[in-house]
Amino acid sequence: HHMQTLRDGGAIYAVGSNCERSYTKYFNFMHDNYAYRDEVKQTVRGFYMDGSASNWYAYNNVSSGAQRNAFAQWHVPTEFTWNVRMDEIYVTEEVAPGNHAPYRNTLVGNIYLEPTVEALFEKYPKAKEIYENAGCKRKGKA
Repeated sequence: HHMQTLRDGGAIYAVGSNCERSYTKYFNFMHDNYAYRDEVKQTVRGFYMDGSASNWYAYNNVSSGAQRNAFAQWHVPTEFTWNVRMDEIYVTEEVAPGNHAPYRNTLVGNIYLEPTVEALFEKYPKAKEIYENAGCKRKGKA
């Protein structure tokens, strides 16, 4: 339950480049994860690509209670992420607007937003399936 206590970070945190920027294939995968926090706290993300993380494809993930559900470093000029795609993400928070940066091949696809995780599960059976198979249960919840 480290997301309950962190000041900054994410349930899954990727950092550092792993190939030349010109290599644009997505070969790191982050999928079928459930990240939650009991209450929203600033600077906590669900799925966090930081410090030049590159070549990630994050899909079929659920995030609830994080300030931002998925985040790719975009505001530090020397640490931009490159070649990151986020798609089929089910969330209770908005996506940081700077994440979609086509000039860096950092793309945001389908993001499904509902005000509560219960509403996500009701509207999107796939989100509930991800939660049930992730092996992580919310405190006080089934």
